[in-house]
Amino acid sequence: MNKNTTLLLTLFLPFLAGAQTKIKDGTVPGTSILPHSGAIIELESANKGLLLTRVSLSGTSSWGLQGSAVAGMTVFNYNTAISSGNPAYPVIPGGVGPYTWDGTGWVALRYGAEPWFVQGTSGQATQNVENIYQTGSVAIGGNTVPAGYKLSVKGWGIAEKLVVKLNTDWPDYVFSKAYSLRPLEEVENFVIAHSHLPEMPSAKDVSRDGQDLGEMNRLLLQKVEELTLYLISQQKTLQSQQSQIVELKESINSFKIKKKGFLHLFQSKRSL
Repeated sequence: MNKNTTLLLTLFLPFLAGAQTKIKDGTVPGTSILPHSGAIIELESANKGLLLTRVSLSGTSSWGLQGSAVAGMTVFNYNTAISSGNPAYPVIPGGVGPYTWDGTGWVALRYGAEPWFVQGTSGQATQNVENIYQTGSVAIGGNTVPAGYKLSVKGWGIAEKLVVKLNTDWPDYVFSKAYSLRPLEEVENFVIAHSHLPEMPSAKDVSRDGQDLGEMNRLLLQKVEELTLYLISQQKTLQSQQSQIVELKESINSFKIKKKGFLHLFQSKRSL
Protein backbone atom coordinates (compact mmCIF):
# COMPACT_ATOMS: atom_id res chain seq x y z
CA MET A 1 0.00 0.00 0.00
CA ASN A 2 1.53 3.34 -1.02
CA LYS A 3 1.75 6.52 1.06
CA ASN A 4 -1.18 8.28 -0.69
CA THR A 5 -3.49 5.34 -0.08
CA THR A 6 -2.48 5.26 3.58
CA LEU A 7 -3.22 8.99 3.91
CA LEU A 8 -6.65 8.59 2.34
CA LEU A 9 -7.52 5.71 4.65
CA THR A 10 -6.24 7.68 7.63
CA LEU A 11 -8.42 10.62 6.61
CA PHE A 12 -11.67 8.90 5.71
CA LEU A 13 -11.94 5.69 7.77
CA PRO A 14 -12.36 7.52 11.10
CA PHE A 15 -15.22 9.53 9.58
CA LEU A 16 -16.90 6.34 8.46
CA ALA A 17 -16.50 5.00 11.99
CA GLY A 18 -17.89 8.25 13.47
CA ALA A 19 -14.65 8.96 15.33
CA GLN A 20 -12.09 11.77 15.45
CA THR A 21 -8.82 11.86 13.55
CA LYS A 22 -5.49 13.65 13.42
CA ILE A 23 -3.37 14.04 10.32
CA LYS A 24 0.40 14.52 10.85
CA ASP A 25 3.19 14.92 8.34
CA GLY A 26 5.95 14.08 10.84
CA THR A 27 7.47 17.57 10.97
CA VAL A 28 6.39 18.12 14.58
CA PRO A 29 8.09 15.39 16.67
CA GLY A 30 7.08 14.29 20.13
CA THR A 31 3.37 15.09 19.84
CA SER A 32 0.41 12.82 20.46
CA ILE A 33 -1.18 10.88 17.64
CA LEU A 34 -4.58 11.61 19.17
CA PRO A 35 -6.58 14.65 17.99
CA HIS A 36 -7.66 17.44 20.27
CA SER A 37 -10.71 16.41 22.27
CA GLY A 38 -12.80 19.20 20.82
CA ALA A 39 -11.88 18.58 17.17
CA ILE A 40 -13.41 16.22 14.62
CA ILE A 41 -10.22 16.47 12.56
CA GLU A 42 -6.85 18.02 13.48
CA LEU A 43 -4.04 18.83 11.06
CA GLU A 44 -0.46 19.05 12.34
CA SER A 45 2.56 20.33 10.43
CA ALA A 46 5.49 22.63 11.04
CA ASN A 47 5.68 23.93 7.49
CA LYS A 48 2.44 23.14 5.68
CA GLY A 49 -1.07 24.56 5.78
CA LEU A 50 -4.63 23.82 4.77
CA LEU A 51 -5.35 24.87 1.20
CA LEU A 52 -8.91 26.14 0.84
CA THR A 53 -10.96 25.63 -2.29
CA ARG A 54 -10.30 28.39 -4.86
CA VAL A 55 -13.55 29.84 -6.20
CA SER A 56 -14.71 32.96 -8.02
CA LEU A 57 -17.44 34.72 -6.04
CA SER A 58 -19.42 37.39 -7.89
CA GLY A 59 -20.70 39.13 -4.77
CA THR A 60 -20.90 38.85 -1.00
CA SER A 61 -24.72 38.76 -0.95
CA SER A 62 -25.22 35.72 -3.19
CA TRP A 63 -24.24 32.07 -2.62
CA GLY A 64 -22.63 31.58 -6.03
CA LEU A 65 -21.57 27.95 -5.50
CA GLN A 66 -23.10 24.65 -6.57
CA GLY A 67 -25.57 23.03 -4.23
CA SER A 68 -27.66 24.68 -1.54
CA ALA A 69 -26.24 27.36 0.75
CA VAL A 70 -24.97 26.20 4.12
CA ALA A 71 -23.67 28.32 6.99
CA GLY A 72 -20.03 27.70 7.84
CA MET A 73 -18.81 27.09 4.29
CA THR A 74 -15.34 28.65 3.91
CA VAL A 75 -13.64 29.31 0.57
CA PHE A 76 -10.82 31.35 -0.89
CA ASN A 77 -12.09 33.88 -3.47
CA TYR A 78 -9.72 34.85 -6.28
CA ASN A 79 -12.11 37.20 -8.11
CA THR A 80 -10.79 40.76 -7.69
CA ALA A 81 -14.08 42.16 -9.03
CA ILE A 82 -16.25 40.69 -6.25
CA SER A 83 -18.92 43.22 -5.27
CA SER A 84 -20.71 44.06 -2.05
CA GLY A 85 -24.45 44.53 -2.43
CA ASN A 86 -24.94 44.92 1.32
CA PRO A 87 -22.90 47.18 3.65
CA ALA A 88 -23.10 44.43 6.28
CA TYR A 89 -20.98 42.22 4.02
CA PRO A 90 -18.03 44.31 2.79
CA VAL A 91 -15.33 42.85 0.58
CA ILE A 92 -11.69 42.46 1.47
CA PRO A 93 -9.62 45.33 0.03
CA GLY A 94 -8.66 44.05 -3.41
CA GLY A 95 -11.38 41.38 -3.26
CA VAL A 96 -9.07 38.38 -2.94
CA GLY A 97 -9.08 36.37 0.27
CA PRO A 98 -11.01 33.95 2.50
CA TYR A 99 -14.76 34.26 3.03
CA THR A 100 -17.23 32.33 5.21
CA TRP A 101 -20.98 31.99 4.51
CA ASP A 102 -22.94 32.95 7.66
CA GLY A 103 -26.32 31.92 6.32
CA THR A 104 -27.10 35.25 4.65
CA GLY A 105 -23.89 36.44 3.02
CA TRP A 106 -20.14 35.96 2.67
CA VAL A 107 -18.20 37.36 5.63
CA ALA A 108 -14.68 38.51 4.79
CA LEU A 109 -12.22 36.85 7.18
CA ARG A 110 -9.57 39.47 6.54
CA TYR A 111 -10.88 42.99 6.15
CA GLY A 112 -7.65 44.92 6.59
CA ALA A 113 -6.33 46.99 9.47
CA GLU A 114 -8.62 48.65 11.99
CA PRO A 115 -9.04 52.27 10.76
CA TRP A 116 -9.59 53.73 14.24
CA PHE A 117 -6.87 54.55 16.77
CA VAL A 118 -6.90 55.14 20.51
CA GLN A 119 -6.82 58.86 21.30
CA GLY A 120 -3.41 60.14 22.35
CA THR A 121 -1.65 57.09 20.88
CA SER A 122 -0.82 55.49 17.55
CA GLY A 123 -2.28 52.15 18.62
CA GLN A 124 -5.29 50.64 16.86
CA ALA A 125 -8.57 50.51 18.81
CA THR A 126 -9.67 47.02 19.81
CA GLN A 127 -12.60 47.65 22.17
CA ASN A 128 -15.88 49.52 21.79
CA VAL A 129 -15.33 51.48 25.03
CA GLU A 130 -12.14 53.24 23.88
CA ASN A 131 -11.88 56.90 22.91
CA ILE A 132 -10.99 56.79 19.24
CA TYR A 133 -9.84 59.01 16.36
CA GLN A 134 -8.75 58.89 12.76
CA THR A 135 -7.13 61.49 10.52
CA GLY A 136 -9.39 60.97 7.50
CA SER A 137 -13.01 61.85 6.86
CA VAL A 138 -16.10 59.86 7.90
CA ALA A 139 -19.33 59.25 5.98
CA ILE A 140 -22.47 58.10 7.80
CA GLY A 141 -25.43 56.86 5.79
CA GLY A 142 -23.51 57.30 2.55
CA ASN A 143 -20.17 56.42 0.98
CA THR A 144 -18.70 59.83 0.12
CA VAL A 145 -17.69 62.99 1.96
CA PRO A 146 -17.69 66.28 -0.01
CA ALA A 147 -14.28 67.87 -0.49
CA GLY A 148 -13.19 70.06 2.40
CA TYR A 149 -15.35 68.34 5.04
CA LYS A 150 -14.45 65.82 7.76
CA LEU A 151 -17.93 64.41 8.46
CA SER A 152 -20.92 63.71 6.21
CA VAL A 153 -24.25 62.48 7.58
CA LYS A 154 -26.92 61.45 5.09
CA GLY A 155 -30.14 61.59 7.10
CA TRP A 156 -31.28 62.91 10.47
CA GLY A 157 -29.02 63.37 13.48
CA ILE A 158 -29.83 64.01 17.13
CA ALA A 159 -27.74 65.41 19.98
CA GLU A 160 -28.42 66.71 23.48
CA LYS A 161 -25.79 69.41 23.09
CA LEU A 162 -23.76 70.83 20.23
CA VAL A 163 -20.95 73.35 20.66
CA VAL A 164 -19.62 75.29 17.66
CA LYS A 165 -16.46 77.32 18.23
CA LEU A 166 -15.77 80.08 15.71
CA ASN A 167 -12.44 81.54 14.67
CA THR A 168 -14.14 84.88 13.96
CA ASP A 169 -15.17 87.57 16.47
CA TRP A 170 -18.56 87.34 18.19
CA PRO A 171 -20.74 90.31 17.11
CA ASP A 172 -20.41 92.36 20.31
CA TYR A 173 -18.43 94.74 18.10
CA VAL A 174 -21.81 96.02 16.87
CA PHE A 175 -22.17 97.92 20.16
CA SER A 176 -18.77 99.55 19.75
CA LYS A 177 -18.83 103.30 19.13
CA ALA A 178 -16.59 102.67 16.13
CA TYR A 179 -19.16 100.41 14.45
CA SER A 180 -20.69 101.90 11.33
CA LEU A 181 -24.43 101.16 11.35
CA ARG A 182 -26.06 101.27 7.95
CA PRO A 183 -28.81 103.88 7.57
CA LEU A 184 -32.22 102.23 7.29
CA GLU A 185 -32.69 103.79 3.86
CA GLU A 186 -29.55 101.95 2.69
CA VAL A 187 -30.84 98.68 4.19
CA GLU A 188 -34.18 99.19 2.42
CA ASN A 189 -32.47 99.76 -0.95
CA PHE A 190 -30.33 96.61 -0.47
CA VAL A 191 -33.38 94.48 0.41
CA ILE A 192 -35.28 95.76 -2.63
CA ALA A 193 -32.32 94.95 -4.88
CA HIS A 194 -31.31 91.56 -3.44
CA SER A 195 -34.33 90.20 -1.49
CA HIS A 196 -32.23 89.47 1.62
CA LEU A 197 -30.43 91.38 4.36
CA PRO A 198 -26.86 92.64 3.90
CA GLU A 199 -24.17 90.09 4.89
CA MET A 200 -26.77 87.30 5.01
CA PRO A 201 -26.63 84.44 2.48
CA SER A 202 -29.30 84.31 -0.18
CA ALA A 203 -31.80 81.46 -0.56
CA LYS A 204 -29.82 80.33 -3.63
CA ASP A 205 -26.59 80.24 -1.62
CA VAL A 206 -28.16 78.15 1.16
CA SER A 207 -29.76 75.77 -1.33
CA ARG A 208 -26.41 75.25 -3.05
CA ASP A 209 -23.96 75.28 -0.12
CA GLY A 210 -26.11 74.54 2.95
CA GLN A 211 -25.77 76.47 6.22
CA ASP A 212 -22.70 77.06 8.34
CA LEU A 213 -24.45 76.88 11.73
CA GLY A 214 -21.76 78.76 13.62
CA GLU A 215 -21.48 81.51 11.03
CA MET A 216 -25.28 81.71 10.67
CA ASN A 217 -25.74 82.17 14.41
CA ARG A 218 -23.06 84.88 14.36
CA LEU A 219 -24.79 86.72 11.53
CA LEU A 220 -28.23 86.37 13.14
CA LEU A 221 -26.90 87.82 16.41
CA GLN A 222 -25.27 90.65 14.46
CA LYS A 223 -28.62 91.49 12.87
CA VAL A 224 -30.41 91.28 16.23
CA GLU A 225 -27.87 93.68 17.74
CA GLU A 226 -28.17 96.03 14.75
CA LEU A 227 -31.96 95.88 15.11
CA THR A 228 -31.54 96.74 18.80
CA LEU A 229 -29.53 99.83 17.84
CA TYR A 230 -32.21 100.85 15.34
CA LEU A 231 -34.89 100.44 18.03
CA ILE A 232 -32.87 102.44 20.54
CA SER A 233 -32.43 105.19 17.96
CA GLN A 234 -36.13 105.17 17.13
CA GLN A 235 -37.01 105.20 20.83
CA LYS A 236 -34.89 108.28 21.32
CA THR A 237 -36.57 109.89 18.33
CA LEU A 238 -40.01 109.02 19.70
CA GLN A 239 -39.12 110.38 23.13
CA SER A 240 -37.86 113.61 21.54
CA GLN A 241 -41.03 113.89 19.47
CA GLN A 242 -43.13 113.19 22.57
CA SER A 243 -41.34 115.97 24.43
CA GLN A 244 -41.99 118.32 21.54
CA ILE A 245 -45.65 117.31 21.49
CA VAL A 246 -45.93 118.01 25.22
CA GLU A 247 -44.29 121.42 24.72
CA LEU A 248 -46.63 122.20 21.83
CA LYS A 249 -49.66 121.22 23.92
CA GLU A 250 -48.46 123.42 26.78
CA SER A 251 -47.92 126.30 24.36
CA ILE A 252 -51.38 125.81 22.86
CA ASN A 253 -52.98 125.67 26.32
CA SER A 254 -51.10 128.77 27.36
CA PHE A 255 -52.22 130.52 24.19
CA LYS A 256 -55.82 129.46 24.83
CA ILE A 257 -55.68 130.84 28.38
CA LYS A 258 -54.22 134.11 27.17
CA LYS A 259 -56.78 134.28 24.37
CA LYS A 260 -59.60 133.69 26.83
CA GLY A 261 -58.30 136.43 29.12
CA PHE A 262 -57.89 138.80 26.21
CA LEU A 263 -61.47 138.18 25.05
CA HIS A 264 -62.78 138.68 28.57
CA LEU A 265 -60.90 142.01 28.89
CA PHE A 266 -62.13 143.11 25.45
CA GLN A 267 -65.77 142.31 26.30
CA SER A 268 -65.47 144.16 29.63
CA LYS A 269 -64.25 147.30 27.91
CA ARG A 270 -67.07 147.20 25.36
CA SER A 271 -69.70 147.03 28.12
CA LEU A 272 -68.46 150.31 29.71
